[in-house]
Amino acid sequence: MKTNNTTNTFSTHKGPKSTMKINATLLSLVAATAFGVMAVSAAHADINPVPPGIPTITQDLNDPFSTFSYPIVLTSTETLISGNYFTMFDVNGLVSGSEMAPTGFTASEALVGPVATGSFSSSPTTDNPNILNVTYTYSGPTVVGNPTALGNFSFKSIYSTATTRNAFSAVAEDTGSGTLNSNATSYIGPTASATTVPEPATVVPFLLGGLGLMALIVRKNRRASDVTA
Repeated sequence: MKTNNTTNTFSTHKGPKSTMKINATLLSLVAATAFGVMAVSAAHADINPVPPGIPTITQDLNDPFSTFSYPIVLTSTETLISGNYFTMFDVNGLVSGSEMAPTGFTASEALVGPVATGSFSSSPTTDNPNILNVTYTYSGPTVVGNPTALGNFSFKSIYSTATTRNAFSAVAEDTGSGTLNSNATSYIGPTASATTVPEPATVVPFLLGGLGLMALIVRKNRRASDVTA
């Protein structure tokens, strides 16, 4: 269950990167972006990660964590008003408080939700209550989608690869009717790295063998001392 939520306000990161690691699958983003934006605009949607939701992954030389950055777009049928938001669910290895966003957005963290609600609301496929979600809430002036690029939104993770497709939920205002519209789509999030842990059956014989070897060395040293004496 959710225990505590943390809320932080951030501005766009402007620091230079010493080194950069780009997910290999980003090559497909170049070809997919133009088609993806048109597809999002044609379907009912509001705030979306640029399809197919693949991040740019960067890492500073002196930073042990990786930064995952996502371009977000407001579609041509929607208007962004204060209070609208989007949630990126189940961010594996999230470094709490590391979120960055364009001016006017505030980042918050929660173990559960929030799920966008509105006249066309739909729930995300999954929301793991043990993994933090990141929500970016808008509080700036009204923005009418044309479509309109809202900028890059990012967070840091202890992991450095992105192959896990997670839920993405958003809400904005319909430009024509003024009603709230919401949608559920997905994004590619950090992937937890597997750590190899030796089985107990393997560790115990190894330790016993090491202790036996040490005892043998001690006995040999004692015999050598007796001979020289």
